[in-house]
Amino acid sequence: MKIYILKAKENLPDYDNPWKPWYDKCFGQVICANSPLQARKMASKEAEAEDHLVWLNSYYTTCRVLVPTTKAKVILLDIRMA
Repeated sequence: MKIYILKAKENLPDYDNPWKPWYDKCFGQVICANSPLQARKMASKEAEAEDHLVWLNSYYTTCRVLVPTTKAKVILLDIRMA
């Protein structure tokens, strides 16, 4: 198993942005899975108000293996306030 970090892509055009409006939506997930496809499918099931299919589509989201490093860092901090 690997740990994947999935995030909404930034700078999508307003006319094709599933995170517009931005409230009540999920912008990032950290998932333990066997493959990127499995991680994307799991993310899709956990989707909030955004269309759950965006988590399956690399145009809208990224899916990267989370690799340990030797320096301390924040892995995911995704806060959206009104």
